[in-house]
Amino acid sequence: MADFPRASNGRYQTEGLSAREFERLFNQIEKDKRSKRRAARRTLTPFSLKNKTAEDIISLGKKKKGGTFFTVEDLKAFEGRRKDIRQTFNSGIAGITYAQL
Repeated sequence: MADFPRASNGRYQTEGLSAREFERLFNQIEKDKRSKRRAARRTLTPFSLKNKTAEDIISLGKKKKGGTFFTVEDLKAFEGRRKDIRQTFNSGIAGITYAQL
């Protein structure tokens, strides 16, 4: 893949790119983002909280070397934010909404 120029803030400079080059750059950025999300560690997802025992949920927040746990308040806050986001962003609507911009 061609090496696309970056601005001083680290973002790609897309000015002057052809439609094909822009599409290639966009696809590469999306691929990099997917890779980073898959490689992320110590993240809470709805799936990681589903159908777990209390001990399993508590152990999710434990760091390997004498770290701290997620508190009950942390987990409740996470669940509350998840429900709020689910109501805000309706997956039944096709396309992207202004709220997601």
